[in-house]
Amino acid sequence: MSKDYSMLFDATTCIGCEACTVACKQRYEIPRGYFRTRMTRTETGSYPTARATNYKSACQHCADAACMQACPAGAISRVDGVAVVTDREKCIGCGYCVTACPFGAAHFDRPAGKADKCSFCYTIVPDAEPFCASVCPVGALTFGPSGEVLAKAQARVAQLTNQGVSGARLYGQNELGGLGVMSVLAGDPSLYGIPVDPQVPWGVRLWRYVFRPFGGIAALAVVAALWMNWTSGKGLRPADPTKEAK
Repeated sequence: MSKDYSMLFDATTCIGCEACTVACKQRYEIPRGYFRTRMTRTETGSYPTARATNYKSACQHCADAACMQACPAGAISRVDGVAVVTDREKCIGCGYCVTACPFGAAHFDRPAGKADKCSFCYTIVPDAEPFCASVCPVGALTFGPSGEVLAKAQARVAQLTNQGVSGARLYGQNELGGLGVMSVLAGDPSLYGIPVDPQVPWGVRLWRYVFRPFGGIAALAVVAALWMNWTSGKGLRPADPTKEAK
């Protein structure tokens, strides 16, 4: 994969057919009950103003990736500057990446005891499109050079705005430093079940910048402190009068 490639999801075109979900599961032999990509349907409002939206839930391949920062084993890395990929051989199954992701894109494969998520099909790109994009029957998924994808996204937002679509917007150009998967939305991100302003959890940042660089030293310090506290406590305990009497 080249760092100049990205994907666009047009939520205003998507029909929720799940072709992308099926193609991904078949190609990667994803176990039953687990998904690297799936269609999320969100319903808001009530009759007669009820509204339903479809959103392709998968790894967004964030520039500022929470999962990569949270992983204590270094099992998550960036390939060619774009794809955020999990190395299942290095994965220790802690699940921190699953809880850290603001999009809920990663999952824990319990049978394998490993974390898993979308890999952006980095092993076949750019020679071929990711499997999800190649099977979309309505062209809701576009994959290609980042500049072209961004231009198409901006043109689509302008078109929707001219058509009177309220709240048409591009999501992902700036969020978390820029997402490898951008989305054209017709309204607030919350209508699609995604965070309006996604952030890396503060606990993850604290781990990355404070504890992780000194993880080994900090662990030894804690053990030493506990040992000293325990041994000193033994010496300060009052004598057992029943034992002294004997």
